[in-house]
Amino acid sequence: MQIHTRMTKQKRVIVEELAGMRTHPTANEVYQLVRSRLPKISLATVYRNLEQLSEDGSIRRIDICGSQRRFDPIVEPHHHMRCNICKSVYDLPVQKLEELEGCMGKCGEYTLTGYNLAFCGVCHRCDK
Repeated sequence: MQIHTRMTKQKRVIVEELAGMRTHPTANEVYQLVRSRLPKISLATVYRNLEQLSEDGSIRRIDICGSQRRFDPIVEPHHHMRCNICKSVYDLPVQKLEELEGCMGKCGEYTLTGYNLAFCGVCHRCDK
């Protein structure tokens, strides 16, 4: 994960806590993790730092309709699936979207600068 903003102690701890995660935590979940190391940190500080880190591209903010905003340490392009039952968010390895991506970059009188595509379904744990 590459950091571009001024690295405060709070940001450093947030980045360290996110670095190995693949669960796409909410700000509140990040706050709970960070509090074990920085007991006096506020939820507002965690929110502010997560937003700054996502705005500068150090982490990825995931906005999926109908769910809380989540954060991802993997900034390379990839897609997500949200479980309809437990509401967990998973990385989804989808390679066949290059054709759609190529078409969208050439359609209309605009320039595509990015997109968010999320799939919904039932995860392997809830499917049992």
